[in-house]
Amino acid sequence: MPDDSAHGVLPGASPRLVDAICLGRLRDDRRQEAIPLKIIRRARASWRGPVPTGSGTMGLGRGGDAFAYSLRSRTEDDAGTNPEELLGAAHAGCFSMSLSDLLEGAGHPATEISTTARVTMEEKGGSFSITTIDLVARGHVEGIDEETFRRLAAQAKETCPVSRLFASATITLDAALDASLGG
Repeated sequence: MPDDSAHGVLPGASPRLVDAICLGRLRDDRRQEAIPLKIIRRARASWRGPVPTGSGTMGLGRGGDAFAYSLRSRTEDDAGTNPEELLGAAHAGCFSMSLSDLLEGAGHPATEISTTARVTMEEKGGSFSITTIDLVARGHVEGIDEETFRRLAAQAKETCPVSRLFASATITLDAALDASLGG
């Protein structure tokens, strides 16, 4: 019978489901083959007016928070957010969950993983593209050495579903243990 603790992340969910979400994989251990899994999430956006002077909102989840955005919040340091910041937050969150799952699987549950993502958008050939995402991850993890932490962080960078989505961008990683977290 599967363990229902799901590493303490999703009450009632099996560890296999947690692995599927965090690492982008789900396997039937008896037959050693992948089991298809499909999770659908929604976001919404609206825009009013011409791009230079208009504005809009982006919303997350079912009735979740809505965030204002505009050209100025996207290209300058104006109030509001922008698609790149939301993508960065999604990447940092997905990476942190994946790393936490890998650490726990290696016998070193994390007290805390803190990740920031710096998303670079550049114009090339007349079109804008996200070209680089710099992840900076710090973790408070008892009983693990720096080399093992960095190896598992590199694995999380390669396997988290959002990293895989951004495969056309260069994704850098700076990972280190930080005992001041989790206190």
